[in-house]
Amino acid sequence: MASTASVPGEPTAAPSRRQVPRLAHDYTAEAARRRTAFLRDVTGASPEHIGRYSFDPAVLAGNIENFVGVAQVPIGIAGPLLINGEHARGTFYVPLATTEGTLVASYNRGMKLLYAAGGVRTTVAAAWVPGNSLVEMDVIAYI
Repeated sequence: MASTASVPGEPTAAPSRRQVPRLAHDYTAEAARRRTAFLRDVTGASPEHIGRYSFDPAVLAGNIENFVGVAQVPIGIAGPLLINGEHARGTFYVPLATTEGTLVASYNRGMKLLYAAGGVRTTVAAAWVPGNSLVEMDVIAYI
């Protein structure tokens, strides 16, 4: 019988690699449950909280692989933000998901100043889905 103890300076054998379960219909609650059970089996962790979500996993196709659940992130509300745009007009309250302290308060202070200044005028310069964020800050019109 071979020993599993390692000898200093000698390579150890890698443990057998177990494949994450995939199903023909992979974006389902059943597929997520099977992967969660797999995770519990191979790690001993029991992450029940990630399996509680309020949407159909089918909407995730193409957005994530090996879906098991969701993580909760605190959400704060900033606003109101007054917008006068081509496609949005009115007063908006903005939910911000973050764990960064004072972030919502900082956004809220900025929105308060923008509201006091008469709001934000917006336009769509181009429509596309970028791989990274892009912000252009040219003056469109003087008030």
